[in-house]
Amino acid sequence: TSSPMREFRGQSTGSGKAAQIHQRFRSVSTQFLESSWQRSSEVVFWTLIVFAGDYIGAVYIQRLTTTEDLEFPFPFLTAFVSNLVAGFLVILFLFALDRLDLRASLGELALVSEVDLKMQIILGILVTCEIGAAVKVLSNVHHTMASWFYMLTPVATILVASSNFFRMEVLQKELLTAAGVASFGGILAVKGPLPSLEGLRALQWAMIAVVITVARCLLTQRVMAPADGTRPGALNVAKAVLLAGSTVGAELSIVYEWTGFWSLPWLLNKGSVCHMLFIIGLCDAISVIGHTRLIQITSATFGALLVPFHTVTVLPIESLGAPITAINWLGLVLCATSAVMYFKARKSGVPEGYSLMPC
Repeated sequence: TSSPMREFRGQSTGSGKAAQIHQRFRSVSTQFLESSWQRSSEVVFWTLIVFAGDYIGAVYIQRLTTTEDLEFPFPFLTAFVSNLVAGFLVILFLFALDRLDLRASLGELALVSEVDLKMQIILGILVTCEIGAAVKVLSNVHHTMASWFYMLTPVATILVASSNFFRMEVLQKELLTAAGVASFGGILAVKGPLPSLEGLRALQWAMIAVVITVARCLLTQRVMAPADGTRPGALNVAKAVLLAGSTVGAELSIVYEWTGFWSLPWLLNKGSVCHMLFIIGLCDAISVIGHTRLIQITSATFGALLVPFHTVTVLPIESLGAPITAINWLGLVLCATSAVMYFKARKSGVPEGYSLMPC
């Protein structure tokens, strides 16, 4: 009888230690999530996540839509499938968090809260159209003018956000200067051929991409950091946005890419296409989550300020092997400097009548 009793006591002691370790982990994670140092490190973490997701996703999007052997030049269909894959990946991740009882350990990131359905649908439309516009830019070798124009996104965002209609930002001289430095640095950092008339079509899509990016940043801030102080979890919002985006992408692909939508079962390279679509969906998921959380803990202006940092993600793959000149390096340095200028400007107060800035 003593042996079973010792075995029972050992099991109970082991389970007790496991419970203590689990409780200790949750306590430490909660303290970290509430610290100011965590905010700074979280900004850096999500910035790197966004860069990685955007870069890898852009490379695979361009390969998928421009490789003749794959026979898949369908931007809206790409957006539909990638958003659907991304939405299901987020759902599986949230399910795993619930099964392992780790949702509380992620703090605000995994909060469960309701978001207006119309806002989710609009954000889904913007995400889908943004992917479609990016495909149009990526598929044009004469991208220089389009890239230069796309770099104006930070300036456009702060001007629109500070308008009397939106009143989501304060038109501070320091913030406007930071946005201008980021845009100018992005223009210098662009690698590509000299501007030509062949790039006018890509320029049109770059204009559309700027409008979509500005709208998405502002709407994301409105949803994630509203004036009433309620802050929903980025994971749940990203899940809803991605699923709404996949629905919109399906409708657009049926209307504008009918042949591509119904030719999916008869693709010659199903394995390669499905593999690339999965990678794009994974990058889409981490990019949307990263953008959403980053704007929540900073602002729409900072989200737009990152656009010049991913200059390489809006360039065709042929230009990735081009040497980086001193001017390109100077542009990257200016982009990094603009982020420092942004956080320095954020230390000043916000006048009454404006939405509370997340940072």
